[in-house]
Amino acid sequence: MSTLIAQNIQSSTSEPPVFKNSSGTEKGQLVKAWGTFDGTATVGKLSTFNFSSITDLGVGYYTLSFENNMPDTNYAIAGNAIKGDSNDDGNQILQAGGSNINPQLNVGSFNVRTKVASNNNSIDCDIFHVIVIR
Repeated sequence: MSTLIAQNIQSSTSEPPVFKNSSGTEKGQLVKAWGTFDGTATVGKLSTFNFSSITDLGVGYYTLSFENNMPDTNYAIAGNAIKGDSNDDGNQILQAGGSNINPQLNVGSFNVRTKVASNNNSIDCDIFHVIVIR
């Protein structure tokens, strides 16, 4: 078994590197975007990769825009939300991508909703995290 040690890995195309086995079968790709966001009154990016902006659409509703678009809308989003207050209502949910009725996965952005698990009400969370994989 060999170990690759490198400071930089550069793709030979405009696409990110793909990990393949010795037969050339794809085994994995890199995360396309990740971010930690402030969802309170002054929304903003705390630390991100490949996100250009966050737009506040109302209490608990946001649009996250990519710096570099996805090639299509077939990507997966995962994340979590944190509400730090004295109510100890800690079970916050991050809902990403809209709903079946109103899908909001676009190549350049997607919508996120943060809500309270116990009653499904939208809420501005202190911090929420997302990762995007395709």
